[in-house]
Amino acid sequence: MMQNDGLQALLAAPSWWQLQSSQTAAPAASLPADSDLVVVGGGITGLSAALSALEHGFSATLLESAALGSGASGRNSGFVVPVPGRHSPASLRRHLGSLAQPYLARLAQSARTLLAFPGAQGENAGWMLPCGTEDKPDAEARARDWTAYGIQADYLDAEQLAERLGTSRYRYALNFRQGGQLDPLALAQSMAAACRNLGGGVVTHCPALSFRRAERGGYRVLTPQGEIVARRLLVAGNCYGEGPCRPPGAVMTLILGVFALSPDAAARCLPQGIPFSDGYKDMWFFRRLAGNRLMTGLFALPGQSGTTDCERLLRQRIHHTFGTASGALLQMWAGRIGLTRHALPHLHCPDEALAYWHGCNGRGLALSHALGSNLALRLLRDEAPVLPASRAWPQPAGDAMRWMAQLLVARDRRRRTVSLAKH
Repeated sequence: MMQNDGLQALLAAPSWWQLQSSQTAAPAASLPADSDLVVVGGGITGLSAALSALEHGFSATLLESAALGSGASGRNSGFVVPVPGRHSPASLRRHLGSLAQPYLARLAQSARTLLAFPGAQGENAGWMLPCGTEDKPDAEARARDWTAYGIQADYLDAEQLAERLGTSRYRYALNFRQGGQLDPLALAQSMAAACRNLGGGVVTHCPALSFRRAERGGYRVLTPQGEIVARRLLVAGNCYGEGPCRPPGAVMTLILGVFALSPDAAARCLPQGIPFSDGYKDMWFFRRLAGNRLMTGLFALPGQSGTTDCERLLRQRIHHTFGTASGALLQMWAGRIGLTRHALPHLHCPDEALAYWHGCNGRGLALSHALGSNLALRLLRDEAPVLPASRAWPQPAGDAMRWMAQLLVARDRRRRTVSLAKH
């Protein structure tokens, strides 16, 4: 990994959303004695779960170990992606069988819900997936395949892509009209306010230290404020969980930066405001922000020399993609991404009263909302699952999986660097 001190500083640095937020933190609720649903983790999964429980007449208490939005939900890019990362309709059919259709429908519905959520500053401009390696017939067929599953996907050729994104670096793209972008911290804060308005408890700075089966069913959850009895327990901290609440699995670090743009550069970069992430292992992604600003990022890899090297690489990406220089670096920070072997979330339900999940695979907002709602109602009302769950975690292979993922990203980064040097 890049120099440890530099990476730790980026993981601790405030995100752009945290710097821009003017909202005053609401007072933390007190810990009740019991609750129908206790959710560990105050991110989008946890908030979605608590909201769904409250909307269906159940009591819900959310435990957040720090401030609201201090984990992945306040540190990501804010992309709302209505399809799974790294999957095509065909690969989803292979992995999920008959669950593929309802899973995609749930993701698309969650994308619509989040982009329209009051206070989230959602922009439903779509989300684009540029393709640099697929043949034209393959890309066109994939767009038709997504459409057959109810996903609004359009095939764009290089000319259409350049008009909408301002880049000529890609041959084709798929435009997912149900996608878009938002402020993820504002979303989390707005969802928490909605939970409070429905009578839910949002207890911040209150980590779950341990949990054990209760004598009459459910779980006893120990916190610094005391113990709460949960009729049903959802552990939703994902790769930001600690101790017994941290699932096994691979974690990679994504570094993000926000750059100022001159008026001329702003006119060339994403002129229609459509965010995009390309389909390479070393993913390049961009979104516009208000005030002539551009967000981008990259995966942290072993051998990177620190934040100066990261800034240089990000500036190169902006120049190679849009043919323009970037202005001042306004903020740089880092966040964690949970990975799984098949690029689909892993759900763990060891008994009828407990559920975990792990592995957003870099497509977290719509996915987290969909899983939070489904897992809550699965625990409380036996709702049909949108993904299969196991009663046991897979054997821990986090280090090996992270090493393999870093190897693939590094290989792709070298290949693209050589290719760009020739042009």
